[in-house]
Amino acid sequence: MLKLSILNLFILRVLLLSMILCCFLSTCSKEEQIILEDEVKEEYPFFDSFSAQSSFYMKRHLIDYFKSIALGAELGNDLPLIRKWNQPMKVHIVQNARAELKEELDEIITELNGLFTDGFYIEMAEDSLSANFNIYIGDPAETAIIFPFTLDELNGNTAMFLFNYDESFFITSGKMFVKTTHTSLNREKHMLREELTQALGLANDIPYYGNSIFYEQNSAVLEYSNLDIEVIKLLYHPKMIAGIGASSVESILEEMFGL
Repeated sequence: MLKLSILNLFILRVLLLSMILCCFLSTCSKEEQIILEDEVKEEYPFFDSFSAQSSFYMKRHLIDYFKSIALGAELGNDLPLIRKWNQPMKVHIVQNARAELKEELDEIITELNGLFTDGFYIEMAEDSLSANFNIYIGDPAETAIIFPFTLDELNGNTAMFLFNYDESFFITSGKMFVKTTHTSLNREKHMLREELTQALGLANDIPYYGNSIFYEQNSAVLEYSNLDIEVIKLLYHPKMIAGIGASSVESILEEMFGL
């Protein structure tokens, strides 16, 4: 009986040690799995359809494209830094605009809201007092009664935008103007889309890509190009920070793109 008890005790100890070892290995395996999952970088979805070599060059090109549009502004002497909204953009059309332009604005806002992933969004405001971004659509002479400084600018251009930002380079308010004299409806729709998009902080025009909403020459493009969409998404991605310059932008995008 004594021998049997000692044998049973030995077997019990072996079983207990085995259970402890299994639990330890299982825990280690889970911890290693978590570490491995953290180390796996998710591929930025825009490049899924490209080969490895093409993907690399497209990533470099998108980084340059983003920097050329998002850093600084085409007018004035703004520093080449990222500016973006961190509060809802509340839009109001101050002057009476034709129904087609109001419908177009609704479509543009809906489209843009589908591209933001950092919590920012655009909504219509009931009046100019509750808005932080007012839109003036009409004859420049009428607009100049309210904003005399815009007359010269609007006589030479079909549209323009202005925005204000704080010490953290977050945009706090703004306004835009779309000229409706001696212009076609398609041109007015284009300028409505372009100026509103640039007022998000994408303030530069580009001299190439005629299908881009940011093309600097006269255009009537009524939709964003694939690259335009990516630029908007990148500016309003949680990882993009207001107030940073070219080198920091490049580092963030390289990390996002796995370069």
